[in-house]
Amino acid sequence: MLFGLTRLANSAKIRQGSGVLVVLFGMLFCALPLCAQQEAASDTVEVRPTFDPLSIYKPSGGFGLGGGLDVRNLWLPGSRLTIDAYIAQHRGAYEIAFAPRDLLSEGLAGAVSVRYETQGRLPYYGIGPRTVDRVRLFINADMGDFAGHVGYRRGSTGVLGAVRFLSGTLSSYRNDTHNAFNRLDENSAARLADDQGERVSGASLGATFYADTRNDPYRPMSGALLYAGTEAFWGTAASSHSHLRHSLSASYHLPVGSVVLAFRSLAVHTQTRDDTALPILLLPRLSNRFVAGIGSGRLAANDILLFDVRAEAPIPTLVEDRVQSTGFVILSAFNAYDNLFTQARLVPSWADTFGPSRRYPLRSSIGVGMTGYSPETGRPIYTATVGYSADGIAASTLTLNLDPRQFRPLWRW
Repeated sequence: MLFGLTRLANSAKIRQGSGVLVVLFGMLFCALPLCAQQEAASDTVEVRPTFDPLSIYKPSGGFGLGGGLDVRNLWLPGSRLTIDAYIAQHRGAYEIAFAPRDLLSEGLAGAVSVRYETQGRLPYYGIGPRTVDRVRLFINADMGDFAGHVGYRRGSTGVLGAVRFLSGTLSSYRNDTHNAFNRLDENSAARLADDQGERVSGASLGATFYADTRNDPYRPMSGALLYAGTEAFWGTAASSHSHLRHSLSASYHLPVGSVVLAFRSLAVHTQTRDDTALPILLLPRLSNRFVAGIGSGRLAANDILLFDVRAEAPIPTLVEDRVQSTGFVILSAFNAYDNLFTQARLVPSWADTFGPSRRYPLRSSIGVGMTGYSPETGRPIYTATVGYSADGIAASTLTLNLDPRQFRPLWRW
């Protein structure tokens, strides 16, 4: 479930869980009136158009356009309805989400969402710890899912529950780099060929415990954040890829003068029945959204391992009344494994290729960037990052969180 919250989520299996699903959805909709009573928000309906300036061109989608509506206080005071659409040359994504209030707020909360995405340039470098940047294919795929969430928080600790129904198909693939398919390792090539045309569908049930002692969720300068979750997937008769996925994430922020040091670790482990191979669409991925210095969808496998340290300090500017800027440096060690307990070697390496071995080291990268925060809300307005790894200098990643009508920060949880 942790990856569901960070958008690296991949669903898992249910054996005899229909009763659990009914109870969870019952909790969700019973939570709606409770949320309305606890939220001391305005009952005036607010409608804000949103626009993503970066949607005009993205490497994964080509030229396109993205935006939608952000509606507050509809039906319930403090509620939020978001409608998003992104249409581009090689990609389309559409999502509707409704939450009476923030899932991580005090007390009981719930949310529902529906999402459908078509992808014509989903990068595929292979599976496991030995993939290389020089071998890349593009996958054509579509994926839709419906999700219901329940959250309960008391003080600095809480629990999140989620039910997700998904269905998707890997329809075709094509080489991006020269003769890429024939240069894949035997396992990666076989799994790509086997997945072509196969529909992956099923339901997942997940629970995540968290503890958050950070002084600020958007701009933390001290404290820690811990997530520990398990997700189970039940496939349909046509897609019986049952598995359990366990996630553990921890971060700690330490102020040293005007500099804030942040330490982060992430581990994901997948258990499959009889060690069967999972479809590519169900594998967790590491990309430039999580690690500076690598490409989109760069690493994919059953298990993920990541460690990094970040140093962030304020940068004086002439527009501090509008934007408060900080600069940061990130050092990361990471890799993707078929089984991290039998394959991972906790030694960082800058090598771009690894020969056959029983254990493989962690890849390394360094990133530099800037973040601009709103003085009014303390939330990020933009983040820009450029990274370097053994793959070379990665294209900079830039995110904007703006309401174009009022030029105020707009945060999407």
